[in-house]
Amino acid sequence: MVESIPCVTSAINVTQGTCNGGELTMYDGRSDFLLIDSIPLSSIASDTNGSGVDLSGYHSALVLVSIDKWLDGTHDFSLEESDNDSDYDPVDANDMSTGFSTVDDDTKDGTVQKVAYLGNKRYIRVVDTVVGGVGGLTLKASVVKRRASHVV
Repeated sequence: MVESIPCVTSAINVTQGTCNGGELTMYDGRSDFLLIDSIPLSSIASDTNGSGVDLSGYHSALVLVSIDKWLDGTHDFSLEESDNDSDYDPVDANDMSTGFSTVDDDTKDGTVQKVAYLGNKRYIRVVDTVVGGVGGLTLKASVVKRRASHVV
């Protein structure tokens, strides 16, 4: 759905639309992103590789690691990328907006870590490397595929 609303100047900087001839054209954001779980909501007590998320048809991705409840262990999150969803390599620091924070106590309960993927591989996945986990950490890791190639 495309909706036009009046705008004051054609020089306006709008990230989700354009200002042409005095009208701001906004795009229906519901068609411009898709949320996919790499690690569904679960309690993680040992090393875990998330499922690969196919980024084809989208121009950017935002990775969300939602921390629910820490019980024990040290959890280090990372991002891996692949051309074929089989052979994964760590994402270079230059291909991420920032790194993930280590979770090793309950001070991060109820928080969400956000990292933008800036690389150009077709697949990415979240990895949780765990040391000393028995009860683990309840979390969910998702990828928001953004800026669809063909907005419907």
